[in-house]
Amino acid sequence: MKSSPWRSAAFLVAAGLALPIAFIVAHSGSAKSEPARPIDNDCSAGYAEFTFDDGPGVYTAKLLDRLNALHLKATFFAIGRNIDDGGPKAAALMRKLVATGHSVQNHTYDHASITGESTRKPPLTREQIVEELDHGSRAIVAAGLPSPTQYRPPYGDIDARADDVARELGYQLVSPWGVTDSNIVDSKDWSGASTEQIVSNVVNGYTSDGYRLNGIRDDTIVTMHDGGQQDTLNSIAALQPIVDYMNAHHLCSTATIRHDAIGGRVPAPPLPEPGGDNLVRNPSLERHHGDEPTCFQHAENDTGDTAGAAAWSQISGAHTGTAAEQVIVPRSAGGDRKLLISRDPSDSDCLAKVKSGHRYGTWLWYKGTWPEEGPTKTEVGMVVYYRQSSGDWKYWQTGPSVEPSATWKLTNFVTAPLPKGATAISFGLDIGGEGTLATDDYSMAAQSEQVAAVHR
Repeated sequence: MKSSPWRSAAFLVAAGLALPIAFIVAHSGSAKSEPARPIDNDCSAGYAEFTFDDGPGVYTAKLLDRLNALHLKATFFAIGRNIDDGGPKAAALMRKLVATGHSVQNHTYDHASITGESTRKPPLTREQIVEELDHGSRAIVAAGLPSPTQYRPPYGDIDARADDVARELGYQLVSPWGVTDSNIVDSKDWSGASTEQIVSNVVNGYTSDGYRLNGIRDDTIVTMHDGGQQDTLNSIAALQPIVDYMNAHHLCSTATIRHDAIGGRVPAPPLPEPGGDNLVRNPSLERHHGDEPTCFQHAENDTGDTAGAAAWSQISGAHTGTAAEQVIVPRSAGGDRKLLISRDPSDSDCLAKVKSGHRYGTWLWYKGTWPEEGPTKTEVGMVVYYRQSSGDWKYWQTGPSVEPSATWKLTNFVTAPLPKGATAISFGLDIGGEGTLATDDYSMAAQSEQVAAVHR
């Protein structure tokens, strides 16, 4: 799914078109509204998480009044420069948000695209990412608020490299949109959607770029904007019918964002590796049979010049033990390579028993180098296959891309429920282009539904 070209106050900031300082003052308007019908149910269906981006803006105070009247709690992802430019009134408004049970988190200082995807500019350097996040937090803390622990990347532009920097600084990613089953609903208020369309988007869901986004339910993150103009007014007006739906379906709201809010955009922080229940045979690749580790196979989809074929080798300097497996893929080779749990019929004894309907966690350690930008950009990510009852293997899922690492790094992917009739699982880390990739210490274990739900 492509980044949302959100039209909001942040665009004016990015374009150098300053909003009047008076935008911080409440714009409640003269029109009278009907009495609020607030959240009033037993919350038995769970809690949704409303989020608002790009403020503080012209209508943030009006929005706050409406949220409080409806007994809704929300998280505000504020732009640091907007707080600074708003002066004492902006700071007071931010403190009022927190005092009435809402949360204020980090939307960077200048609303710069971290990857440059939406603004067609070069990606921010590591130093620039640190400054955007830390400067944004300084503005929030200077207003008298707690230091943020979460961030939302402007425009939704994020990748694994940038998120790793943010994690090192102690920030949790809260994506504004996500893939199917991510349980994140972008209201699309930024697109000029009417109040009625915003309500439908949030309540009923919609399909976008091939992804089906379901409507509001337990743990849904709803994305809206308080830093806009008419789009924010439309969202404010949409809140009452959304609350009516929530009351009818026993939903409430919370300002606490769930642990996994990445939306399938970047690799989730890896779960702890399994202990004694590892389903992978020869997991540390110490035993070899010919040129391949026992119970593993070199899998290739070579679309390039055979003269530039990939080179596989056993290497020292393993993550644990004495051996790891490495592949070097020249640019001329093309295609993709991965070290998979063997799918050869002669290695059937290497495959653990699995159960249809269960989710499985997969882990491995990796290190390597490959181009992340430009025409020869290489994608590397976990790939999973399952064996059908007929004995044939079927491609199943691919996890988010991982970033290059000069040192050993753990990556983890939790699968969807195993399809009916599946009898085995194979997985590995796929390198889809030129580069060098080493892997070691594979693990797989069945996941409880609770753990799997937190991680997806």
